[in-house]
Amino acid sequence: MVVWVVSDQMSSFTGADTVTQLLDSADGLKGNEFEPVEATARDLEDWFFLKHGLEHYAVPKEFADTKTVGCRVFKFNGTSIAQVMAVGDKRMLFYLFPSAELGVKVRHGKWAVVDGDQWVGGVTAVGDTCFVVAFQGTQDEMKRYLAKNQ
Repeated sequence: MVVWVVSDQMSSFTGADTVTQLLDSADGLKGNEFEPVEATARDLEDWFFLKHGLEHYAVPKEFADTKTVGCRVFKFNGTSIAQVMAVGDKRMLFYLFPSAELGVKVRHGKWAVVDGDQWVGGVTAVGDTCFVVAFQGTQDEMKRYLAKNQ
C-alpha cells in the first residue's frame, strides 16, 4: 500500500497532463528538427538566449555535464519550449520552459515521473524553470535512472 501511495504521488502534480501532452509531441520526431549543437547541457544557456532570446534555461546539477547533440525551440500551447537532444546512458530529450506559463507546479529538487504514449519523463523545478528529462521507456526505468543520477 505504501509503495502504491508513493508511486502515485510521484506522478501526480499540477500540470502533469500538460507534461504528458508535451512528451507525446515527441512521438513523431526524426532528429532532423534539431540544430546540431555539441556542448554540455550547462553550456547551452547562452546559445538559447543569444539565438532565441530565451531566458528560462536552467539545468539540474545532475544533468549539467550531459553531452548534447542538438537543440531547438518550438511553441507548445503558446509557450516557447527549449528542447535538447542529449546522450548519456541512453538518448534523451530535455525540455525547459517557464513553469507558470504552462501551469506546471513541481517542487524544486524533487522529481515526479509521468508517462506519455512512447516517452516517460522525469520532471523537476530549477528556480522558475520546469525541467523534463525524457526517454523511451517505463516509469520504473525512469525512477531507477533518476535515483542513479542523484
